Amino acid sequence: MHVTSLITDPGTVEAEWNVSWTESESLTMPTTLKYTPEGSNLLWGRTEYSANFDTFSSALIDGNRVIHSSDHLAVAATTLLADREHWNVAIAPVVTVGFRDQPGFRAGLTAITRYDRGRNSGGATITWTGAADPTDLNPAGTWDFGSGYGHVFGSRTTVHVDGQFERATGYSGAWSFFEGIEFQFTPAAAVEVSGQHLNVTGGILDHQLVVGLTINFGNPAEKLAQVFRRTK
Repeated sequence: MHVTSLITDPGTVEAEWNVSWTESESLTMPTTLKYTPEGSNLLWGRTEYSANFDTFSSALIDGNRVIHSSDHLAVAATTLLADREHWNVAIAPVVTVGFRDQPGFRAGLTAITRYDRGRNSGGATITWTGAADPTDLNPAGTWDFGSGYGHVFGSRTTVHVDGQFERATGYSGAWSFFEGIEFQFTPAAAVEVSGQHLNVTGGILDHQLVVGLTINFGNPAEKLAQVFRRTK
């Protein structure tokens, strides 16, 4: 929310890899692949299409370590509605399909706004998702409210703090808090380290350390054209 634009640059492909260690001794690698087509309208030029899943997940279950691939696939379409000098506004319909030990189907919408002024940025998100076939592991409805603040030091380092309140049907609401620092090695590559403190005010408290890598691969059509020219 604080480091880059709300969507990937039009015409480019971007990937995010994160490795998350938790106090409960689980290890996951959330991965997001993103692409914004190059065009002149909302759906083809100002909408980023993305897919999120866990490359792998390792957890202790009844004293035994279990390693498996992702138990969900989430796809989203983030549309940049306003891109002003200081204000940015976007909405993102999202659909999540769960399988294995997390079965079910969820769909919802996220609204995102960010305000930039100099080296400072502030943002907020509101998300609602609902389940087609609710279960204890897949609540009928979930609300998330998030907000955060970021500050840029120098030209490459951003520090941010964020908070999130979540309330699901049948469960008490809980606050989670996050803090992190990102270093932009080049315009196309960045590394982030963050701490995440989940369910601080209710539910099962857990702490996570997350290390992430973001790489923008540029325009795939241009890359293919360059390869073709070299082979001629």
